[in-house]
Amino acid sequence: MAEEKGILSKMDEYCFDYETERVPETSLRSWWDILAVQFGFIFGSSALVWAMKFTAGFTFIDAIWVFVVGHFLVFWVFYLNGLLGVRERMTTFFIARQAFGPVGTHVIAVLLSFAMVGWMGAQVAATAEGIAAATGINVILLDIILGIGILWSSVVGFKALKRLSNVSVPFFIVVCIAGIVISHSKIGGIGALISAQPTQPMSFMQGISAVIGSIAMMGLVTPDISRYAKSSRDLSVAVIVSFAVGHILIPLAGVLMAMAAGSTNVGVVCWKLLGWWGVLMLILSGWTTADNDIYSAGLALQEVWPNVKRWKICTVVGILGTLAAIFGILKYLISWMVLLAAIAPPAFAIMQADYWVLPLFGVPRGLTEKQGRAINWVAFVCWIVGSFSFYYIKWGVPFINSTLITLVLYTLISIASYKSSHKVSMAN
Repeated sequence: MAEEKGILSKMDEYCFDYETERVPETSLRSWWDILAVQFGFIFGSSALVWAMKFTAGFTFIDAIWVFVVGHFLVFWVFYLNGLLGVRERMTTFFIARQAFGPVGTHVIAVLLSFAMVGWMGAQVAATAEGIAAATGINVILLDIILGIGILWSSVVGFKALKRLSNVSVPFFIVVCIAGIVISHSKIGGIGALISAQPTQPMSFMQGISAVIGSIAMMGLVTPDISRYAKSSRDLSVAVIVSFAVGHILIPLAGVLMAMAAGSTNVGVVCWKLLGWWGVLMLILSGWTTADNDIYSAGLALQEVWPNVKRWKICTVVGILGTLAAIFGILKYLISWMVLLAAIAPPAFAIMQADYWVLPLFGVPRGLTEKQGRAINWVAFVCWIVGSFSFYYIKWGVPFINSTLITLVLYTLISIASYKSSHKVSMAN
């Protein structure tokens, strides 16, 4: 029994990651470390899956525009939410409780963690199916092996994410450049590339929504990474470079490779064009995104259960994500992406409005937490309204609609409520 406690104590110490406290100055990191972890987060095997499916929906030029516009819009989620992490040095959901209150944040943390579990499962499944397509190894066996490996790096925390990403990021870039060169040669030059027509055309708005949905959740939980950044400048460099390379260049490489291979099966494409180097890229890309999914879900749930160590929560989350992969979550990838695009932006809008906008109108930021209220019903209701508006408002871009509706509604109601209560207290 004493030996078992000793092992658990060592695990607690080794996996300590400032889960419930501010990151100290001595543990802050440069822009490269932030870039490496974030790049690994956004460049996942499922991103290659949906990027390759774009070959059936768009011409190459249209695909470029979809990627650029979609990522420009969601860039601000990453950057502005990242700034909250730099300023507060806390995880996403400890920042969110300033606006939502502890009980309100618990509800959102559980819901978003559930979504992250599914996203982790999709990453594992996409990676496993890709490897199976290239090698013939049993998919379920691959799901289990990948799940165990990914679980290890997420349990250790930021330092493991950083080490793995430091190795994998340069490898991603080199292999993708090789894929672009090989694909260009096989397609027959720029003329043939531009003239290729889609077989299952998608609308421009559908494409933008798919791009936003693929990374909206990652933008919401950016403070989990950015809290380690030394300064806002380090964050800026990391986000700009990761978007320019990871969010646009690499998905376009996926489109090119799919066109050249004549397939949208990510495993077949990587194996056919790049051999074992492509398979290794597939493994690392799925790994570095899925471990971040578990990591952020673990941090979110520790906000709910602060007395349970993060590594224990991550272990449970990793097991659930692996089971989701085994039981076919990848079949519902697009639906899962849409769900994430619906629930993440309204939460982002409330956090931003509470932190930046309300103080401009004389309302203190974090008023819910300062007043000791368990739940901010205004924030919670606005979040629900914003999420439903994503589905039911048919004009414009759903991401923009839900974000602006939530932000404006929350701001107006919060100002009116604060002014009204302030007048009552003055009168008394």
